[in-house]
Amino acid sequence: MLISFLINTLIAAGVLSILPIARYQDFGSCFIVSAIAGFFATLLWFVHPIVQFILLPFTMIPIFGPLLIGLPAFFLTAFLVNTVALYAADQMIEEFEIDGLVNTGLASLSISGATALIHIII
Repeated sequence: MLISFLINTLIAAGVLSILPIARYQDFGSCFIVSAIAGFFATLLWFVHPIVQFILLPFTMIPIFGPLLIGLPAFFLTAFLVNTVALYAADQMIEEFEIDGLVNTGLASLSISGATALIHIII
């Protein structure tokens, strides 16, 4: 769990540091936001089984049903959790700013994509 938290924190810090839509005063505030996102991403391990249980009736749909339960469900859940984490961090931390919910979604999409890529590699 601690290793997952550290990996998610480093991924979020790396992605947020290169995105032009995320503004922060120093790397310390970016790291605090990344720690918040990493904490929420660690909660993903508890939320993902609930999402899979909710999607279980849809797995009965031929061809498309089984595709919902794997990596797309994990990616969708990670995207939603990261969006909530970035929005909460944007509201709580004054040194960090993302303009609008669309940019928050784009940053969350970038973090979720990088996280999914790392999970595929590892």
